[in-house]
Amino acid sequence: MKILPKMKRNSLIIVLLICLVAFCGCSMTLKPVNVSKNPNANKSKYTVYVSGAVATDGYISVVVGSDIYAVLSKVGLLDCSQTPENSTALVTEQTSNIIVNYRQNNRTYYSVNVNGAAIIYRLNVENVSEEVVNKLADYISQNGPIGNRAKLREALGKDYENNFYKFYIEQKDYA
Repeated sequence: MKILPKMKRNSLIIVLLICLVAFCGCSMTLKPVNVSKNPNANKSKYTVYVSGAVATDGYISVVVGSDIYAVLSKVGLLDCSQTPENSTALVTEQTSNIIVNYRQNNRTYYSVNVNGAAIIYRLNVENVSEEVVNKLADYISQNGPIGNRAKLREALGKDYENNFYKFYIEQKDYA
């Protein structure tokens, strides 16, 4: 038996493989992929906590991969809301909360934790009057932490409308 030269043997193997594929009864056409008309159908929902200079604070459910602005549009931005510089960043499973700061007189101020040390120890809070800080500190010492906007309104009374957006409720205190 004579052995075929190496080049002829390789060519013969290639031809045999082509014939096997062509005549094996296998379909070489691609089947269409089942695509949903809703681009978010296969994406999971994720909950993000939002507080600070927004119309309503609390937990918002969004599709993972939405941008942060989509979250903020659900809670309602105020005229004074300072949208985060990364508002086009995508919500991931690591995004657990968003605190929105505010602008007044072309200057950005940080929203302050209403139950934080600055309030409890009656420290100077930028762009917040001493009277407002004292009202909050007194309320917290008598009633415990402020856990929602209703309690914040109760604590601030007539000063609520001009000050609520200057504060945020930390996620652990939200009730």
